[in-house]
Amino acid sequence: MDTTRRCSVSDCSSPVSARGWCSRHYHRWHRTGSPVAPASPQGESEDHSQSWRPVVGFEGIYEVSDQGNIRSLTRIDPHPRLGEVHRLGKRRSLIEMGNGYMRVMLSSGGKKSQVSVHRVVLEAFVGPCPPGMEACHANGIRGDNRLSNLRWDTRVSNAADRAQHGNDWQKKKTHCPQGHPYTGDNLVLESAGARRCRTCKRASDARYSARDTTRSTIDDIAHERL
Repeated sequence: MDTTRRCSVSDCSSPVSARGWCSRHYHRWHRTGSPVAPASPQGESEDHSQSWRPVVGFEGIYEVSDQGNIRSLTRIDPHPRLGEVHRLGKRRSLIEMGNGYMRVMLSSGGKKSQVSVHRVVLEAFVGPCPPGMEACHANGIRGDNRLSNLRWDTRVSNAADRAQHGNDWQKKKTHCPQGHPYTGDNLVLESAGARRCRTCKRASDARYSARDTTRSTIDDIAHERL
């Protein structure tokens, strides 16, 4: 005889999760105040101001919008004790990192992954990242993940964006790691725009020259040329 308690909502035979309701009706009560309140297919009112597409690798679980928002979908997941759990779709909270980039926690099959929002948007609306390219923010604001602000581009182009918007942390350095100033004759500008310290460059060249001389001497000794 089946002694499993069933949801008290009429026409629902799912196992009880809490308060005499199944997981689906319990979460609906928690969100709306009523276990039988109508809910949209995504668990929240539809937002037609945004275009939504499946998150690559998490199809059927999450969607991402062209405005950089991410939501989970209403679905039924297997559960080891309850058999199945009804999950209501909802907007996912984004995590702002110390460097200004936004990330989001996604889960599938019991495994959690924290992914960059800008990559999620581009992969869903543009496609996979081409080899040798990376995500770029046109306006230089790392937290602005609208599709119109994102593109796949080269690292050089991304560095040019940072320089244009004044948020290139390398350009803000006034001294090299050894404390020599990036000014006057001590400043070396490379073709890609990178800056180098002339004093440190000379010291590095001298070390390599000494190393090559030592190797040549050892090689001569090994072959009895000295």
